[in-house]
Amino acid sequence: RYERAVALFDLCRFAEARRAFTDVLAKNPHDAWAHHHLGLTLERLGDVASADRELARARTEAPTEFHSPVEVSASEFRALVDSEAKKLPSELRADLGRVTLETADLPDLTDLTAEEPPLAPTILGLFRGAPIGEAPESEARAIVIYRKNLERAVASRDELVQQIRTTLLHELGHLRGEDDDALRARGLE
Repeated sequence: RYERAVALFDLCRFAEARRAFTDVLAKNPHDAWAHHHLGLTLERLGDVASADRELARARTEAPTEFHSPVEVSASEFRALVDSEAKKLPSELRADLGRVTLETADLPDLTDLTAEEPPLAPTILGLFRGAPIGEAPESEARAIVIYRKNLERAVASRDELVQQIRTTLLHELGHLRGEDDDALRARGLE
């Protein structure tokens, strides 16, 4: 049941995922992973207060598995992203100049469902557009870095900064035409 609920979440079928995680928790109210995923699902459905309660419950049930997110404001997050972008080698900064660099709290549903199967709602970043050389330079391209997903993926502010850099490098790899396997081989997961 839990795995089915996770699959529904990953397929961006959030209302169904909420029902499925609720069923899992009715049978096992101490399942930290189900609380965590229900929290993520409720966040996607716009019920932030309930999402926060479920995510906190997951941390209570399994404190070694789930840590409090490293919270930064949206403006501070943007400043961290910009700072890491400025530290990139000159050729990567030049490539970054070919895209719009955006930050957002969470991935937009239309971005997640633009592909089949959908992208996971927990992605840390996204490259939109065609890689260099595959479309006219005038075509819109963007790299988006997701604050809340990154905050949850790390255990410290230093890790957050490092993961922002890794995510930027990953998305720049997509801009350059690399696929996920090639990026993974370079340690840019």
